[in-house]
Amino acid sequence: MAAVVKPNQYDRNVSPRELYEYLLTQGFDAYIRVNGDLDTLKRFIAAGYPVLVEKGYTCEKGERCSGWFGHYSVFTGYDDAESYFITQDTFRGPDLKLSYDYVLTNWRAFDYLYLVVFPAGAERDAEVAALLGAAADLNRNYHDALARAQNEALALTGEDAAFAWFNVGTNLYYLQDYAGAAAAYDQARQTGLPYRMLWYQFGPYRSYYQMARYQDVIDLATFAINGAIGEPGLEEAYFWRGQAEEALGQRDQAIEDYRTALVRHPDYQDALDALDALGVTP
Repeated sequence: MAAVVKPNQYDRNVSPRELYEYLLTQGFDAYIRVNGDLDTLKRFIAAGYPVLVEKGYTCEKGERCSGWFGHYSVFTGYDDAESYFITQDTFRGPDLKLSYDYVLTNWRAFDYLYLVVFPAGAERDAEVAALLGAAADLNRNYHDALARAQNEALALTGEDAAFAWFNVGTNLYYLQDYAGAAAAYDQARQTGLPYRMLWYQFGPYRSYYQMARYQDVIDLATFAINGAIGEPGLEEAYFWRGQAEEALGQRDQAIEDYRTALVRHPDYQDALDALDALGVTP
């Protein structure tokens, strides 16, 4: 799997979309949704469906990392009496117990995103859709997530508020309110985000691009690239910087960034398509 979705060991992010596209080639299907909560996780686990969750993670003393990262965990069990989930974690090991409060606090950074995987087929699809309930309707899912994020943005402070404003932006982007999304991302950045945030989520690039804020896209992408330690991955940052450069008429710089994106992640389709549109070979 890693050879396909993460061919470069320095790739800082494997997106939910990349995971989903890989799963389709292996006989599986999946739903990606936001606005998850504790009951959502419990409902799927009880029905026999482990849930993949993307959440924030702050390294602890003595671990081989430092600061804040984005991180996936597979949720496989729970204990209401003790208020914890059982998770399978590639970094911290199997059967890791995470408290309900810990999960909710760290999940906020990714708009409470979760992915439910199941064997492809109409019967399983119908079962998972029923378990999703109202969240099966993607537009409804984003509207509900937006309302939650807006409430949290006004109620919280500090980094938690920044995450909430970022979620407001993400949900508005998917609801095609690009001006509102850009304004929310501005607020998130002003409130204070971890510097690695743009390693994992790319809504600011998309929203600023839609609002013709091309220099902001370039500046943000450059900041993300420069913040990567060692040999940078971040093919998405190179791609979006290339898009903004192309929009500003900087064709040569755009081609260089698209090609660099492909060095970081061979067969990265967005970069291939961008070069093809320019009539340039990779």
